[in-house]
Amino acid sequence: MNEGLDGNRFIRISPGGHLRPLFAEAGPSSGKAGAAIAEAAPLVAKVLEAFTRSEAEGLFELAAHSAGNAGVAGKAGAAGKTIGEAGPVAELSYWRDFAAAFLTERCRSPATEARLDALPELDEEKARAAVENAPPMEGAEYLDAGLLQRLWADLDGWLRARALEAGGLQAFLGSRAPGWHQVGRVCFHLAENKKDPDYPFAFLATYAPGLAAAGGVRYQPLARALKEYAAESDRASLIRLLSPVSKAAEGSGLVRELLDSGDIYQSLAWTAEEAYAFLREIPLF
Repeated sequence: MNEGLDGNRFIRISPGGHLRPLFAEAGPSSGKAGAAIAEAAPLVAKVLEAFTRSEAEGLFELAAHSAGNAGVAGKAGAAGKTIGEAGPVAELSYWRDFAAAFLTERCRSPATEARLDALPELDEEKARAAVENAPPMEGAEYLDAGLLQRLWADLDGWLRARALEAGGLQAFLGSRAPGWHQVGRVCFHLAENKKDPDYPFAFLATYAPGLAAAGGVRYQPLARALKEYAAESDRASLIRLLSPVSKAAEGSGLVRELLDSGDIYQSLAWTAEEAYAFLREIPLF
């Protein structure tokens, strides 16, 4: 049944297998529905307007706005259901999760400013599971693995084109989806350790595999990521994981020492002199 905007449905799947914002049919400021969207969920209106330009842009906006806040679906359901519950915003949560899965894969794949290879197609098993677990939505009868595969490829093509225009993936994400900027990257952390006057600083290398449920970047120790990929015999991911560290070691003697000794996989207590040496070499890596 078509609940329309008055029933707080936002996206439908057309008989031709395309995602369409319902307000495009009723008008973004049509009656109570348009007013409710504009007042209670401005992010939802922005996302739906992106869908009027292209499915790929709409999906990207959904994932982009899920970082660093309660998420578009959470905003839409502030007066009703929450994210994850069966309810009027379930389809927004569903498509947000689909787009976030894509962005996670995109961020974890090798990229340079000049080159961004196409991602492999969506895993068939994951595509079937996504179809089976889809919530009630307008046009759900048109949802199948083929549609998800096509959306995945279209989203990748759209993002690669935007990244090329922006001068690279990181530049594009930094301007349009800053919450995703660190995903897929190795990060060096230096923190104060006030409890130990002899070693007042602590160092830890981490990897950011994706976003946390609350929206922020999820970090895990580099050693843990290494073990997980090794256990899965995922050589490609291991290479992606260690490549930036190896590259940093080419310019930084300190990083080379940490890598050769294996200390980079541990939490380290540092003296002020060691911390200062690290800070001085930041431009090198």
